[in-house]
Amino acid sequence: MQVEARRLDETTFEVTLQITVNARHEEKPTFLVELYAIEVALLVEYPRLIFPFARRIVADVTRDGGFPPLLLAPIDFLALYRNRKAEESQAEAAQGGTPPADGTA
Repeated sequence: MQVEARRLDETTFEVTLQITVNARHEEKPTFLVELYAIEVALLVEYPRLIFPFARRIVADVTRDGGFPPLLLAPIDFLALYRNRKAEESQAEAAQGGTPPADGTA
């Protein structure tokens, strides 16, 4: 397992998680698994894990400031990701790229 983090700029960080599993039987490879933190993990799973903490901080800060706590509604990060990918696909199609996955033109 290898975990790396690096600063890309003032406010952006990149975290890489790489897991590699090798299995051998009688010195011959049985299987090889390589897992990388990819786009869906970065844009769906990590925000899903972080959001409850961010939601709590926003509620605490507004309450501590003398206001009613601001309770952010739960967010479906997978739906956001799918919508963004659909918009990107439609934009590519409009620019003469590949047609949208849903078959609309």
